[in-house]
Amino acid sequence: MLKQSEILRYNRNMKLFEVGLEGQEKLKSARVLVIGAGGLGSPALLYLAAAGVGTIGIIDQDVVDETNLQRQVIHATDQVGKPKVDSARAAIARLNPNINVKIYSEFLDAANAYDIVSFYDIVLDGCDNLATRYILNDACKLAGIPFVYASIYKFEAQITVLGMEDGPCYRCLFPEPPADVPTCGDAGVLGMLPGIAGCMQATEAVKYIVGFGESLSGRMLNMDIASHDYDMVRVPRRADCPACAGKFTKVGDLPSDAICGIDLPPPAPVQQVPVVTAHQLRRQISSGKTALVDVRDNFEFMYGHLPSSISIPASLMRKADADGKYLDRILQQTNGHDIVFYCKSGLRSKNVLIALKDRLDERNIKASSLDGGVVQWKRENPDFPVL
Repeated sequence: MLKQSEILRYNRNMKLFEVGLEGQEKLKSARVLVIGAGGLGSPALLYLAAAGVGTIGIIDQDVVDETNLQRQVIHATDQVGKPKVDSARAAIARLNPNINVKIYSEFLDAANAYDIVSFYDIVLDGCDNLATRYILNDACKLAGIPFVYASIYKFEAQITVLGMEDGPCYRCLFPEPPADVPTCGDAGVLGMLPGIAGCMQATEAVKYIVGFGESLSGRMLNMDIASHDYDMVRVPRRADCPACAGKFTKVGDLPSDAICGIDLPPPAPVQQVPVVTAHQLRRQISSGKTALVDVRDNFEFMYGHLPSSISIPASLMRKADADGKYLDRILQQTNGHDIVFYCKSGLRSKNVLIALKDRLDERNIKASSLDGGVVQWKRENPDFPVL
């Protein structure tokens, strides 16, 4: 039952015929889990709390970093270095002290997923890796609850609801994990985009709890906020989906990092390129016979780069360097030395090397990519600055 102060607080909700007193009481009784207190989770958490969702769970093992503040609006400058779950819980308490917040400062994995997820009525997915999404999907299927999926990339976002009765699940949507998916740290993201997508996730959760409107189950909303193009596509349930067919009894029975056990055309082979470890690169730098090419953007190079590096951003390459101009620039500045390309995570440098390798081989120039990028370099050199 709502207290008088809660009736005052939520009266704009209750003036909506579709919500009313009964709907607001459903929200107070509801339990919603948010995976990740990051770009998507931040706005979702704030609006769920403002709406009066009685119990909110937050799972995240990360700490607040200054680079988060451009988009993760639940955190503040004075929270940098603190666990995200603690920062988010404090922000929710300031916004709405009526909310019961449960925090989990841990990764969601096959061992803990079902125990955590099964306590809640619906889950909002703010995951930043694919394996966790498959684990989350299977835990939700076993628990019989839906989750609201969203993903973001630069100016684009996708939102849908998965795991509803007779609706598709994540394994229906992605029976095979996409390869080489860039992170926000690699590709960048306009800060407002996760705000919009996270609010839409919260909206879907409130609609499900209260019971009004038309769910995004079976449909995916695609948006591009640079052009303001929006379209809705159908997402069917797959007849051969092992999760929807109940071909597992516990989380972990189905793979979370490979093809999901159904018949698919063979995937295109992933092109392999030579890589070097941070330890190997250190020795190559000492020899003075290797040219280092930083393919990150200029501002990343300016913030911090490896010794004697040359900045030639991958963003300057057009259509896999079909015109040869990017390679020409590299050859002019590397003086025939062997080359190590590097970026933040190793993804951009790998793609550059894939585009150029055959032509470098023709010139007898050995080239490789720094495995794990400067993120891995920083693990062995903690003072190295990384954006």
